Amino acid sequence: MNINHKARHDQFFKHHFSHKEQVVDYLKAKMPVELLGMLNLSTLEKKKDTFPANRLRGPRQADVIWSTRPKGEEESSKYRTMFERARQRAHQQGMQSIAKQMLAKGMQKSLISEITSLSLGDINAL
Repeated sequence: MNINHKARHDQFFKHHFSHKEQVVDYLKAKMPVELLGMLNLSTLEKKKDTFPANRLRGPRQADVIWSTRPKGEEESSKYRTMFERARQRAHQQGMQSIAKQMLAKGMQKSLISEITSLSLGDINAL
């Protein structure tokens, strides 16, 4: 994946998932009602967005992470899974777009699979 494309993608998600109102709106629109009903959205809190990486690369930006308290419970629960899935879906769609372009240029499917990490089945379905 092009580094500039990845940086823009990350920047887009960080921008949109950095504002509490937008996160609440997203949760209300996308989360199953049964699960949403278990959360106390008034306790939604953004967590630290950097963490130590390996010694050679220095600090690294993390995904945007929010926590909230379940209704009726005092301890905080993390719901990163939803955000990670959204990011993975966007990444998958980007890889599929790149694979389509490679197919159009006549590249071998095995090479496309190696570059994009898409399975041959995924590539054949494009």
